[in-house]
Amino acid sequence: MWTAIDIAFEIVDDLSDDPVVTIRLSTPAGPLTVMAEPVVQGTTLLLNGVHVQDSTPNRIGAANLLVIAQVLMERHGSRWTRC
Repeated sequence: MWTAIDIAFEIVDDLSDDPVVTIRLSTPAGPLTVMAEPVVQGTTLLLNGVHVQDSTPNRIGAANLLVIAQVLMERHGSRWTRC
C-alpha cells in the first residue's frame, strides 16, 4: 500500500469547467486522472459524479484509492468521512 509521499497531484485547468474539477495524479503505478464536482460543507469535502481514469483497469487497487482520497483531503484540509 502507498503512503502520502508516493502521491503528487495538480489541477488540470484545460480539462476543468466549473463546477467540474479535473486532477492529474502521479502514483507509483503511473498517472491517474480524476474528475468530480467538489462540494465543500464546512470541513467536509464531497465529490459528486466522480470519474477515475487509468490506462490499465484495476491497476491501482481499492486500498490505494483510499490512500489517494485521504491524501487529497489531508492536503485540502478536509476531514475523512466514510460513506
